[in-house]
Amino acid sequence: MLRALRGRIRCFVWVRGLAVALALAGACFWLSLAVDWFFEPSVSVRRMLLASAAIGLALTLYRTIGRRALVPLSDARMALLIERRFPRFGDSLVTAVELTARPPDENDCHPALLEATCRAAAEPLGQVRLGKVLDGRSLRRAIAAAAAVWLATVAFAALAPAAFAIWQRRCLLLGEELWPRKTALSVEGFPGGVAKVARGADFTLVAKADMLAEQVPASVRVFYRPEGSGRLQTTMIRQGRAIAGRDRYQQYTHTFRGVIQPIGIELNGGDAWIDALRIEVVDTPILVRLEIECRYPAYMARPPRVFPAAGTVPIPQGAEVRLLAESNKPLVRAQIDGGDGAETIADARLKELAEIVAAQRKLAASAEDGDQPPRQAELAERLARCVDPFRRLAAERPGDLYSQALDALAEIGAEMRRLDEGRERRSSERLRGLADRLERAAEPIGRLVSFTRFRYRLQPLSEDRRLAIGLLDVDGIRSPEPIRLHLSVVGDEPPQVAVRLQGIGSAITPQARLPFQGRISDDYGLDRVWLEYVVEGRAAQQETLLKVEAAVTEQSVDGALDVRPLGLEPDQKMLITVKAGDRCDLGEGPNAGTGDRWMLDVVSPAQLRAMLEAREIVLRQRFETIIEDVAQIRDTLALLMFDGAGKAETDSPPERRQTVRLLRIQRARGNGQKDAHETLGVAEAFADIRHELVNNRIYTEELRIRIEQDIVAPLEDLGNTQFLELDRRLALLEKAANNSDEAPALRDSAVQQVDLILRSMRGVLARIAELEDFNEAVELLRSIIGEQEDLRRQTLERRKGRLRQLLEK
Repeated sequence: MLRALRGRIRCFVWVRGLAVALALAGACFWLSLAVDWFFEPSVSVRRMLLASAAIGLALTLYRTIGRRALVPLSDARMALLIERRFPRFGDSLVTAVELTARPPDENDCHPALLEATCRAAAEPLGQVRLGKVLDGRSLRRAIAAAAAVWLATVAFAALAPAAFAIWQRRCLLLGEELWPRKTALSVEGFPGGVAKVARGADFTLVAKADMLAEQVPASVRVFYRPEGSGRLQTTMIRQGRAIAGRDRYQQYTHTFRGVIQPIGIELNGGDAWIDALRIEVVDTPILVRLEIECRYPAYMARPPRVFPAAGTVPIPQGAEVRLLAESNKPLVRAQIDGGDGAETIADARLKELAEIVAAQRKLAASAEDGDQPPRQAELAERLARCVDPFRRLAAERPGDLYSQALDALAEIGAEMRRLDEGRERRSSERLRGLADRLERAAEPIGRLVSFTRFRYRLQPLSEDRRLAIGLLDVDGIRSPEPIRLHLSVVGDEPPQVAVRLQGIGSAITPQARLPFQGRISDDYGLDRVWLEYVVEGRAAQQETLLKVEAAVTEQSVDGALDVRPLGLEPDQKMLITVKAGDRCDLGEGPNAGTGDRWMLDVVSPAQLRAMLEAREIVLRQRFETIIEDVAQIRDTLALLMFDGAGKAETDSPPERRQTVRLLRIQRARGNGQKDAHETLGVAEAFADIRHELVNNRIYTEELRIRIEQDIVAPLEDLGNTQFLELDRRLALLEKAANNSDEAPALRDSAVQQVDLILRSMRGVLARIAELEDFNEAVELLRSIIGEQEDLRRQTLERRKGRLRQLLEK
């Protein structure tokens, strides 16, 4: 009986322990199903829940089976358990079991008494029911709980096998599959759950509800938590109202303004949840260096030049331009729009990948229009050719990101082949999905061939170019506004001719010498300088004025044209100008610059002398006027009275007297400056007369010396020295006008200087008059010589006439 009871107890422990464990396992199933259904936790959370359930089951088995099954069950403990349940034994069963288990010992127990005890214990044994020894209620409860839980579980698995399979894949196999929803919600622009936005820029979150799903939510809530802030929520804006059968998706948007810190995002629409989304903030791609390398045309003979580029940049016509740029972060692509089309700067393999994506989208569009999509084997081959070089690059840069992206591209290529071979059904949606997957897989590849520096070469410029430079970095961020650059083409300007006809007036003699002086400049280099002239009744002629040996940009001119070889006659006219050409070899060839044009009248020497003498008379009259002005200055100064001098002024208030004196001094000083300037003008005019006499070769040495030494030099001394001294003295007088102690002496000093100027001016005037007398004498002598020549000619003619008469007789 004791052995049977021991077996029953062990069976009880095992059955109850297993029932409790099964009930707990079923409870874990339902609990995990509820948690996963309502919250859809991440893999890490599900892994933790699965581990917790396993640990709980292990502890339960240990406590209900392991710890109890290993406890030794002796006969004495079994007898005690029976006596507790059946008190009629009166401790006889326990005593008999304990004593019989010992070796026989007369001192411990008398054999007769032991035998009597055993008989007393054996009598009630027939009435003992082992099933009543153990309390079966806990066992029944455990079995009932386990049966109920597992019946429900089996019923759930039988009635909802798809849901049970999803639970297995999610909670046991820890897969990423989601529970089916009545609402199908998705977001755009979060590859890997992360979207990147430029610091300070706006980010528009776009959610799409599938119109083919069972339920389309009326609104979508967005829950977001900026880094360092609390959890916030708002309702997204519904974009229009999609119509089933016409529209595939209903869109909802929300714009985050001026994002400057990372944001965690969750979306809820209907029974659909999207979590674990994150907006990361990155720098905007900009150009930290933008320079222009300008290679000038060969004829300019200039080395290449590099200079910063910003705004409007002047570029010489015909120059070859290269843009040298550097960005603040790695770029995937730089696009330069020059007005006549955009050019992309990127790795050739990346360009090929972008072309494949574009071609795949065209295939999807053609399928939507009902056209038969063309074969995709060619695209698959092109994709394979792109993947192989990228794999070699990825091998040099450790990281799972690149290998995963390349594996995805390879899988897409294999799927393209299967579609092309007809082993899988193709549709516009399937083709469009391939294009989207291609684009997502290609994004990380850009980092393999990113760059921070690039160059862009333009053909030699002949007209203005406006460039717009757009950037795309490895984070998928585009420059918000293109960098604009205006290349303003500056044409090669004609040379600037600043040459004057020196010492020649409007009339010349047939034996004149025409001197030219000045400077000629060109922006890139002179080639030649020449004279172009036209004589009345003749064709235009050219004559080299200056030879330019090197490509200089500035050249002084000091040359002359001798007109004697031209055989000019009085009363003719001559039009002459100075021209210069540069070294430009673009377009129509060198540019020619033209200086001033001079129309010259050809006169006889006598006529020119008469013209110059008339000018001398005008200058003398002008000089006489200047002398009168200077005399008035003296009178003004002499009339200046200071305090205590003169009765007439003492009647006026002191302030008025001071003001009047100051005005007179200032007027005298201004008139003196004017007279000095006019005196220098007269000197310059006489110098021009001297130059014209010399250049027209009608001068005598005595006449030249008279003009130069007796008129021009004294006049220049007056204007540059004596009048300046007068101005200095008048300035001192002006400062001391109210000082009655110093002013009289300063006034007298100024009057003395005016007297000195007047004496000098009258001396010059006398020499001008002498020059006129000299000219009259010379003219009289010329007339006498002319009359003598006429008389001699008439005498010769009479002699010839008489000789003819004698011969006739």
